[in-house]
Amino acid sequence: GNLVLDNYSFEYSTLNKANEVEVKKNQNFDLYGVTEGTGQFSDLPGVQEEIESLSTAKLGEKLRNKSIYLDKNFTKDSLVESFKTNNDYIHIATHFNVSGNTDELTQLLLGNKDIINLKELRSLLPTFNNQLIVLSACESANTQDFDNDNIYDGLAGVFQEKGANNVLATLWEISDEATSTFMLIFYSLLSSNDISPSTALAFTQRIFKDASFKNIPSNLYLTKSLKSKISLNSLKNFSHPYFWSGFIIYTSQ
Repeated sequence: GNLVLDNYSFEYSTLNKANEVEVKKNQNFDLYGVTEGTGQFSDLPGVQEEIESLSTAKLGEKLRNKSIYLDKNFTKDSLVESFKTNNDYIHIATHFNVSGNTDELTQLLLGNKDIINLKELRSLLPTFNNQLIVLSACESANTQDFDNDNIYDGLAGVFQEKGANNVLATLWEISDEATSTFMLIFYSLLSSNDISPSTALAFTQRIFKDASFKNIPSNLYLTKSLKSKISLNSLKNFSHPYFWSGFIIYTSQ
């Protein structure tokens, strides 16, 4: 039968943003990626292709100003600067590890092999106001359940608490090839159409589920170059819900 996904898009309304100041949209698209692991973190060879695919893709006007921060260029300073300048779209592809029940033990791997925990990230980030943060990381939507209170405190929650309007995160680890293809379709839909991130996510999931571009609305624009770049055979390999249902959107709007 038909899934509810076929007719609706979903978003999770969570925390109020720390910053309600309206800022001018700058259409900046910052791409952060890690390919080499360290210690407990394994290598992420697929991130290279993911970042290169997005950086070379012909995306719409919303994402016209691209900046790439891969491996050694992905540092605490460069990441914080993206938020200080209120860049509209920020993509982060790396490891995120939930360990224990505290901010100190919950860690994000940076490209220069530094590790930052949630407590430090929360203290370093300024309040900001941007359109979307995409966390292409293992289990980036995970929450922490503290003894005193039930607090939404995953990596997505920290960014949203500081001012992100929308955060796309993952509930489980997904294959490199599937993630790269998913992100290319998602950003293409979002940048070329007047739709919200949650709607772009729902249509991307529908394309994956159906292994076809035929069942999205005819008024949605996708470039011919994108359709030719993504083969239907590869989409058929990713039609199982494991490859697409783990992506979720949190919104403060």
